[in-house]
Amino acid sequence: MSEQKNTVIYVVGMVDGTATAFDGQFVVDYDPGRQGFEPGTGRPMFCHLVTTAEPERATRYTTAEAFELWRAVDPGNPTRADGKPNRPLSAFTVSIVKVSR
Repeated sequence: MSEQKNTVIYVVGMVDGTATAFDGQFVVDYDPGRQGFEPGTGRPMFCHLVTTAEPERATRYTTAEAFELWRAVDPGNPTRADGKPNRPLSAFTVSIVKVSR
């Protein structure tokens, strides 16, 4: 029996406490290798991230897929200046949350 896709990713906020438009939102789409734009301001971002305030609109993952996505490395720029993996979504504190359909 395969694991159900009943998990969503909830963005609590930036690890450093900086406020963003993604705070308190659920992930709809994320691609660490694609440029994105911050909602509201249109400022360029290092990754593509789309979120929603409505948990029923969030993308469903298995728990393993959710953690794998959070840890995903930017394939075009895999290493940060400090030598660590470039994982853009890990700049956020997230909660991996089980939901009912």
